[in-house]
Amino acid sequence: MDQHTPTSYEQLGRRVQQQLAAATRRQQYQLTLAPWPDDDPADWERLLEEFETHGNVDITRLETGEVLIRWNPAEAVCR
Repeated sequence: MDQHTPTSYEQLGRRVQQQLAAATRRQQYQLTLAPWPDDDPADWERLLEEFETHGNVDITRLETGEVLIRWNPAEAVCR
C-alpha cells in the first residue's frame, strides 16, 4: 500500500486546525498564530489567504509577524 507523505502545507494546516479546535472547545473564538521557524513562507501566506476567503473569519496581521484570527461560530457554515 502506498503511504502518502504529507506536504509541508498539509502539516501546517493540521497544526493550525488543532489549535483552532482547541480554541473553539474553550469557546474563545480567537487565536493568535505565528509561523514556526521551519514553516515555508509560501505555505504560511497560502494558509492566511484561505482564511481571508471565509466571510465569518477576521484576520488581523500584527507587526510581530503573528496573526490574530477571530471567528463567529453563529455565522459558520458547515460544509
